[in-house]
This record gives sequence, structure tokens and C-alpha cells, in this order.
Amino acid sequence: MPRILRRMAALAELGAGLVVCDRSGTVIFRKSVEGFIVPRHGSCCPLWPIFSVLGQPGLVVSQRIAQLGRAQTPFTAYAVSETRRAAQYNEGPLTQAAMLLLPAAEGSGRDHAVGSTCRICPNTKCAARREPSILLAGA
Repeated sequence: MPRILRRMAALAELGAGLVVCDRSGTVIFRKSVEGFIVPRHGSCCPLWPIFSVLGQPGLVVSQRIAQLGRAQTPFTAYAVSETRRAAQYNEGPLTQAAMLLLPAAEGSGRDHAVGSTCRICPNTKCAARREPSILLAGA
């Protein structure tokens, strides 16, 4: 399934984005798409669907998301993880996850609000926040 997502992201006519991360949650590949910010440095928003599949290889999650900010462009995100190396004695499996971002169809459901990174996220009531937002410093 991750291979299918990668190949779909390569089709220019889909206008798709792709994010791939390793077991630590570190983004190891990004294909940008207008309207969705993937931070180049630091951590990404833990609410992204890609992180919900990391511990469940083979599970496919589809979710309509939009990043908080000025232009909330809705995307349909498809996320899946795969085992890259099987578990061994006293060692867990190595997994990798991929998330395909496709522009969402009009009126195709409710958007789940996500951020790009905690540092610039305006959501003050986020249970997943790891650090204070610089946008809220004076508030």
C-alpha cells in the first residue's frame, strides 16, 4: 500500500502531496502541495493521520483534514505504515509510514483541524501540544 501512495503522488495530474516518516516520527521524505505546510525543521503536528498508523502496520486511515491558518485548504489524507524489518529477539520491528494528500472534493465531509507544528499553531486548546505557540506569546 505505501508503494501505491508513492506512485499516486508522482502523478502530476492529481496535484498530490506526500509525507513519509520513520518509526521515530521524523519526516524522511516530503513532496509539497500548495495549502499544506510540512515543516523542514522540528516536529510536525501529532494530529496528522500519518502518526496514528505508525504502530499499526497495514492499517489504512482516510481522513479529511485542513491545516489551521489563513487558507484552510481541505485535503483527503490517506495514511498507512509498513514493516521495513521484522521484529527480532529483544528488538521491535522497524516501520515506516506514508501519507498521501489529495485535494478534497467540495462538500465531502467535515474537516479535522490539524496544525503544521506546535510552534506556529493557533489552536490554544490542543491536547497534543508539545510546546507553546509563538503566535500566542503576548496573549
